[in-house]
Amino acid sequence: MLVQAGGGNTSLKTESGLWIKASGTRLSDAESGDIFLLLPWDQLNRWSAGVDEVLMGLSPGGKNVRASVETAMHLALPHRFVAHTHSVRGIRWLVCPDRTAELEQRLTGLRWARLPYVHPGRHLADAIRDAIDARDIDLLLLENHGLVFGADDSVELMKLISEVESRLDVAVRSIRRASSAPKESAPPGWVPQSDDVGLLAFDGDALRVASGGTLYPDHCVYLGPSVAVAQDLGAVPLALVRYRECHSVDAKALFVHGCGAFLRESSSDEARAMLRCLVNVVNGIEPGTRIQYLPDSQVRSLMVWDAEEYRRKVAAEIRE
Repeated sequence: MLVQAGGGNTSLKTESGLWIKASGTRLSDAESGDIFLLLPWDQLNRWSAGVDEVLMGLSPGGKNVRASVETAMHLALPHRFVAHTHSVRGIRWLVCPDRTAELEQRLTGLRWARLPYVHPGRHLADAIRDAIDARDIDLLLLENHGLVFGADDSVELMKLISEVESRLDVAVRSIRRASSAPKESAPPGWVPQSDDVGLLAFDGDALRVASGGTLYPDHCVYLGPSVAVAQDLGAVPLALVRYRECHSVDAKALFVHGCGAFLRESSSDEARAMLRCLVNVVNGIEPGTRIQYLPDSQVRSLMVWDAEEYRRKVAAEIRE
């Protein structure tokens, strides 16, 4: 509910430099994997000045790895500890533009700022600096993206994350599987997903939200833009053709009305994680709510961005 696949990040500023997660690695591997690297301040200064294009460094295990695509974001905040999450609870609010007033009420008393969507990386870091503008801000809400927390003490950071997650929690949809629903008979080349994921196929409004576009960056990075939806198993071929005509790529995820959810047999662990994330997000959005999706231009930029190509490559190598 906080991070999925290779998304999200944590960082620590020290006298020597910035400790941050390597691009494409998973925070869930933090205690068992060699996923962090230390970036010395002189190297960061050169990179920030545009002298170095890509941030590379050695992990404690001696691996030459690329720093997180969001390193600039972590540098933009003055706090010693920074955590960037792709909070499911947060995203539920940040894709619903008509719920701003209620969101503000829930965050009363906290020091926060909200930013419209900006392409990740240096552009986002610049927007964060402008939003903070010498104010004491400990929480950033990034529309169609996630949350950023800052603190000078790790315990206080965890308390803030817990507090915000509690305040943003909402009731989830009550969806029931039709008793007459057919057993998942997977189309050729597709694998049925678990019941809790496939349950979304039994709610028309939920499918409207899930298939309407890209809600946040990692969805299109790991799962492709949107998901394909078919009215029944017989309509799957046509649904896949229409998806390709619309998005110029083949669908990786498929929902069949009244039947279930499917992923391609070749799908990665990251794709499975992002499909579950999508279901968790949609389940917490009230039926009939107006949704704000990422513009097509932003989705295309994300899918061809070399930094995201690198993340996908690293993730594939880790899981081999």
